[in-house]
Amino acid sequence: MQPVVLDFELNSSLSKAASQGNGANFALLLAMLQDNLLDRPRLEASKEQHWAESQSHLDKAPEIPLKAETQHWEFEAQHAQYVNQQQLASARLWHCLHPSPLSVFNDNKRLDDEVVENTSWSCRQKLKGGSVEPLQVDETNLLEVIDKARQYQAA
Repeated sequence: MQPVVLDFELNSSLSKAASQGNGANFALLLAMLQDNLLDRPRLEASKEQHWAESQSHLDKAPEIPLKAETQHWEFEAQHAQYVNQQQLASARLWHCLHPSPLSVFNDNKRLDDEVVENTSWSCRQKLKGGSVEPLQVDETNLLEVIDKARQYQAA
């Protein structure tokens, strides 16, 4: 393991080169950084980090449900009551403690009817399970199409 004095990131040489606008120096120091992380100097974790790790379970927010259940409709009714009574701080707190579900349905294959109606005909056929037959292509008629296009342009 190399000493901290030789590590460009930890001895602030890298940050000085970046802040002074010396791009060539910064690029050189960045290229000279040790790629092997096992050879880089390691700093011991401070007491604050240990305390933060022990308190991390207190920062857990409630999980956001994927699908709406009957209790979620009751939660939304309570949220609406807070808003109607103009208790906006209580409404925000209620919404944070009881997050709304992400979807009414927990089905990743389901598409809304509006989305399906805005797709092309062939896409709707594929979604319905019908097969779209490929178009019959006859390359021999290509010369006739080109001649008709030239006649159309000439007219």
